[in-house]
Amino acid sequence: MSCRQDTDVGITSYLNPHEGFGGIIKMRFQDFLVNEIDENDQVVHLTDVTCNLPKNEVKVEPENTNKEEIVDILSDEGKEKLLSLVDNKEIEHVFLKGGASKDERAKIHQAIRYLHPQLESRTVDDSDKEEKVIKVTRATENSRGQNKKRLYPRKQLCKFVLFKRNIGTMSAISQMAKCLHLHKANGFQYAGTKDKRAVTAQLVTAPVAPERLRGLNKLKTNIKVGNFSYCSKPLQLGSLRGNHFTIVIRNITGSEKDIATAFESFTTNGFINYFGLQRFGTTSVPTHVVGIAILKSKWQEVVNLLLQPRDDETDINLNKALKEYLESGDVDAALKCLKYKSSIEGILLQGLKRFGKTQLLQAITTIPRNMRKMYVHAYQSYIWNQVASKRFKELGFKPLAGDIVLADVYENRISSNGDKDEPPVKKLRSEIISVEDDVNSIKCSSEDIKFLTEKDLEHFKIEDVLLPLPGHDVKYPENVVKNWYQEIMLKDDINIDIHMVHKVKDYSLPGAYRNIVTLPSRVEYDTIRYDDYTVPLLQTDLEKLNDIEETANVPDGKFLAMRLQFSLPSSCYATVALRELMKTDLSLSAQKKLNDDHGSVEVETKND
Repeated sequence: MSCRQDTDVGITSYLNPHEGFGGIIKMRFQDFLVNEIDENDQVVHLTDVTCNLPKNEVKVEPENTNKEEIVDILSDEGKEKLLSLVDNKEIEHVFLKGGASKDERAKIHQAIRYLHPQLESRTVDDSDKEEKVIKVTRATENSRGQNKKRLYPRKQLCKFVLFKRNIGTMSAISQMAKCLHLHKANGFQYAGTKDKRAVTAQLVTAPVAPERLRGLNKLKTNIKVGNFSYCSKPLQLGSLRGNHFTIVIRNITGSEKDIATAFESFTTNGFINYFGLQRFGTTSVPTHVVGIAILKSKWQEVVNLLLQPRDDETDINLNKALKEYLESGDVDAALKCLKYKSSIEGILLQGLKRFGKTQLLQAITTIPRNMRKMYVHAYQSYIWNQVASKRFKELGFKPLAGDIVLADVYENRISSNGDKDEPPVKKLRSEIISVEDDVNSIKCSSEDIKFLTEKDLEHFKIEDVLLPLPGHDVKYPENVVKNWYQEIMLKDDINIDIHMVHKVKDYSLPGAYRNIVTLPSRVEYDTIRYDDYTVPLLQTDLEKLNDIEETANVPDGKFLAMRLQFSLPSSCYATVALRELMKTDLSLSAQKKLNDDHGSVEVETKND
């Protein structure tokens, strides 16, 4: 059932006829650099880790990097009283000892806010003992807001560059929030997630003073922040133009002529804009298979798929929990096996414990909304890939009558007297691109699209053509392609007229549009020889900042590598672009074998 090969998810065609060449990608995580391209078309880099912004523009919370020191001011008895107030609604307030001085009481108030933001505290007089005490009550809506203002500097937001190595965006932000003692990480906003096995740079906004953020650079080795500025609005998902990739392809095989021809085709014609393998998950249960079960409202099947033991699971405790649930059906026993319960499986098990096995929909709903929608979006992507492959296999590589293009592209092409090389205007396009959770595709009304006629075809290129992601609010091509959607989906017992509107609103799919072909920009490459695969061949932003020199070419090196750069629009997959360029198997299993073989060759070479 797992998606191990491109063909498993409908990726079967190539756009260009060149031969391609062999090589290894992501042998080291530093072989894959990703720099976000912001809305002003500027590539984001970490270039400055100082903080020279005027302090009076933002309320600065005193930096305290040790939570233990903050809460140690509270006695064990005091901590127990606070917990009893949180857990027992019948208790209206508790009193804590007020300390010997005003400074000590201030630290007690701070500790209470850090431990329990839902509580508020104030200093009062104990008339019996003629001393100061701390009265703690539950926070009202107004006082809760005041607590947040004390914890977070909300006058302005801080925009900064997040530089990370070998860690996902959400994991990095979660760690940052923890280090900053923030109750939740949702104050951090970003335009898109970046690869885990890579070195990446992206913009983030947060209601945290830059001085506090800068303290992270002393605490984390794989996370750095810098290029601080102030802004009034948070970033939103999709508020980017794309990503710039700098990639090492190691142990290149192929002639110089093949490589030059491949780059010429890749730069000029682009590639089929498939959704890549990572879109469908890395476990033995593909995300789109879960999506099918959700669209059919088969909730027991959804639970079974998500809690199915996996041979490829690296988390021993998680797999133990999944096997326990499969064999015994005992939710409590399965939960006891888990060290961490924040995974999707852990959250679902807790949902089953809370709602029971008779309220499966409610249990599934405890999984975060964006994660649940990811499954049905993956099914849309799965169908799109299959339709795109069939389109090129059966109808060729040119626009056809009935194909869909954006109205602004249509008007621009027609008004430019048939000049296909005239780039289409982007005003309307930028206005109608929207993000439906993690799907960054074109979502527009029927007035924003045009159907091509026979007489229009001479004015258009294949990269102008859109294919819809299936949904209840999109138009389909007015040609044979329209029928393919229903034919393909019926194989999964999905009816395009019934299942796209779901009784659970989160799973209704309005649909969107996606360019069938994408052209890369800023394409450059060079080659370098090397002997040792453990030596990095790319210079990261942090290394440039620290004046660490780039690895030099070894003229008589035994191995050849390529250093490649290109930019892609958001939601386009670099691995899909590389597949078109190289014409080689880039699946995890194939690349792992090449990795292992290359490492063995180098070891043998060194021993010689």
